[in-house]
Amino acid sequence: MSEVYALLGGINVYPDPVPRLQGCLNDVEAMMAYLQKQAAETGLKLRLQMLTNGEATRNGIIQAFRQHLGQAQSGDYVLFAYSGHGSQ
Repeated sequence: MSEVYALLGGINVYPDPVPRLQGCLNDVEAMMAYLQKQAAETGLKLRLQMLTNGEATRNGIIQAFRQHLGQAQSGDYVLFAYSGHGSQ
């Protein structure tokens, strides 16, 4: 049976002087609820990891890609969703 490996990242709180956001954690929580509902309805096994605020650093996301999403096998699904400020 296929599995869904999902990594959700959301950041509302940033270090000064970057302005804080209001809805990013709500975005990833809504995505989590949607994925859980879909998995329950379809019988897919959901493997979910969520990183928020201080957990969703560059290194934290890279590590989660390697350790969490990297577990996916042929036939599995992988999803990464992020809500927050962009950067260059």
